[in-house]
Amino acid sequence: MENPEQEPVEISGEVSAIQGTVIHVTNGVVQSAQAETLTLENGGIGKVNARTVSLQDGGIGTVRAEGVAVEDGGVGIVLSDSMTLEDGGVGVVVADTVTAQDSFVGLVLGDVQGEAQVLFDWRAALALGVGLGLILNLFKWLLGKRD
Repeated sequence: MENPEQEPVEISGEVSAIQGTVIHVTNGVVQSAQAETLTLENGGIGKVNARTVSLQDGGIGTVRAEGVAVEDGGVGIVLSDSMTLEDGGVGVVVADTVTAQDSFVGLVLGDVQGEAQVLFDWRAALALGVGLGLILNLFKWLLGKRD
């Protein structure tokens, strides 16, 4: 579904793909969306490519945007210049700045400000990767010695 005009698109149901300037999704499900501005309330979107994204009480699989704001929602992967997260959760964030309040982030590559539980930052992820690489190579070497 395309909407090349400036009129906002209101979605309240199930849509496979939507493209427009301003998109509002309320209690709806969208597989993929592309917009300048996207707002999601109480719904879900698989993949979003937009300039700004606002999410409240919903979930998004993957977001690529300049600015992302999440309140009481969750996102799998975020690629953004800046992100604001309040009472939400994100699996992986790649952003210059993440401002968080009472939120959880699994892996963050960027600067975190505010109160957030971060499982891995870039240094921890690097250390884990190096450690796992060394352990796997050690096992490979030990198993190879047996033959």
